[in-house]
Amino acid sequence: MDKFTLEETRYNTDVNIVNKLKEDLDNSYEIYYKPNLNGDRPHILIMKKRIGIYIIKISDWDLSKYSYEKKENDTKKYFYEKNTHKRFRSPFDQVNSCKNNLFEFYSKKLMERKIFNKKYYGVVSCGVYFQHFKESEFKHHIPLSKFMKFNKYINVWGYDSNIVKDIKRWGEDKKYNLFDTEIYDEIFNFINPAIHLEGDGACISFDKKQKSLIESLENKKVKIKGVAGSGKSLVLA
Repeated sequence: MDKFTLEETRYNTDVNIVNKLKEDLDNSYEIYYKPNLNGDRPHILIMKKRIGIYIIKISDWDLSKYSYEKKENDTKKYFYEKNTHKRFRSPFDQVNSCKNNLFEFYSKKLMERKIFNKKYYGVVSCGVYFQHFKESEFKHHIPLSKFMKFNKYINVWGYDSNIVKDIKRWGEDKKYNLFDTEIYDEIFNFINPAIHLEGDGACISFDKKQKSLIESLENKKVKIKGVAGSGKSLVLA
């Protein structure tokens, strides 16, 4: 399968899941597709007031190609590719890293609340969707079955799983009710930045004349002139 076909398959899987969630979940669920969390780009992020956040990673991994083990110099178990014996950052590591970053970098309120009450860590839930495997096949893949045994806080789905049912069950669980308005508003504003922030970090487009001026040449001095708003500061920056 060539690269284009792989990318197309991934995109179609993403879109199908997002559409399914939008069709079957009511408007109390906010569904974001690849939101930009300051560099983190989870495939799907679901947010619901008074409940919490759900981060979903969609994986195209072929589980038969990996082992899950603790090697001589490791402090814990990792996923290794069987043929190359290289250690890989698993889909579970990726989705869990995104969750941890929410607490450590992106939400001051979540971080503060978690310090005094560890239950706040449960405000953010995680799941990994394996697009090439049925749920019933997981137990036949030793790496995944071993991982699931010791990591019960990350949901795992196959392409035949009822992901909507699981999300609804999560969305109706009001056991702790820790995701209050203050935290919700902070996360909402982070995911939906003000218009003047949306361009932050974007590449600047220069015209032909500006491109010639921004080139750094040894022992060359150029005096830049222009009317107000012509882009002098942009070139100098």
